[in-house]
Amino acid sequence: MGKITAAITGIQGYLPEHILSNDDLSKIVIRTMSGLLLELELRREES
Repeated sequence: MGKITAAITGIQGYLPEHILSNDDLSKIVIRTMSGLLLELELRREES
């Protein structure tokens, strides 16, 4: 079997302007869950 050669020809990276922290994500999740629970409660009251 012949020798296999390879070369890295370039690299790339990306850094978003704003990085969400765990605290940011937890606030989003809490707001979303609160909204869902409120909507479920309203639907239950309508039935």
